[in-house]
Amino acid sequence: MAKKLSLWVTLSLWGMSFLLALVWLSTGEAQKVGKKTPAIGKRIAVIEIYGAITYEGETAGLMGLRTGGVLAWLEDLEKAASDPMTAAIILRINSPGGTVGATQELHAAIQRAKEKGKVVVASFGDIAASGGYYIATACDAIVSLPGTLTGSIGVIMQGFQYHELLQKIGVKASVIKSGKNKDIFAGYREMTAEEEAILFSVVSNTYEQFLGAVMKGRNLSREEAKGLCDGRIFTGEQAFQVKLVDKLGTFEDAVALAREMAKLPSSAPLYFPAEEEMNWKQLLRRLSLRGNNILSVGMPSFPSAKLWYYMTLE
Repeated sequence: MAKKLSLWVTLSLWGMSFLLALVWLSTGEAQKVGKKTPAIGKRIAVIEIYGAITYEGETAGLMGLRTGGVLAWLEDLEKAASDPMTAAIILRINSPGGTVGATQELHAAIQRAKEKGKVVVASFGDIAASGGYYIATACDAIVSLPGTLTGSIGVIMQGFQYHELLQKIGVKASVIKSGKNKDIFAGYREMTAEEEAILFSVVSNTYEQFLGAVMKGRNLSREEAKGLCDGRIFTGEQAFQVKLVDKLGTFEDAVALAREMAKLPSSAPLYFPAEEEMNWKQLLRRLSLRGNNILSVGMPSFPSAKLWYYMTLE
């Protein structure tokens, strides 16, 4: 009974949130961030890649509006790439990495923007590691702060083995599966040598994809890239010394470089595609159903093994 009540309450909250979002878009507050920047001359788009690179961004506020995340960044890149007044794009990256598919999709979108004639410059913040560095390899140039943590070029797959603990407390797993490898990352039993070999092949293949992106993006030989792509981290200054970044500097230096590469005057303005007008389709997509105050209340969550391009640096 309590779970049903909780579900109805969260459904009601979501409905109220949706109505509030509609009102917000139709009021002056929405217009405040939703109007297009007047197009006077060629301009530079700034897209902020903050946090983990995954398909779902962070959910904030009563409305459960999803901010950031690859789906939002892809929209912003498409806006900038399709805008005839945009000559350059700056990716302001502050990310420890993310999941493989989301990272590669963002990398491909950057390449498409370049194919449309846009200059793309990466500007590193505190951290631009692993997947955060991966997407930067698609850019025309990379500007890093001397103290930025970057690199961490590699792939990791990890899980937990807890079968010995289950044995001690008298718990036994019962599994019915369609194939012998369906529970390949199960923690309730010992991993076999065959399973370990399968998982290692997945990690190795994904690593080769990452290595290829670094070689192509940074114009490095395989031997040069292999010596750097062993999972280690670099400061921005160290990365500059081994050709992983093009220039040391601040965001302002990245702006100056983008203007120079795109042959723009110093008066060329910056704008943020994320702050320009949002249509109804984008609003519905960004109204997350995964917020803490939405449908997940009272529903079970299941552990899963995930393939990451980074380990958290602590």
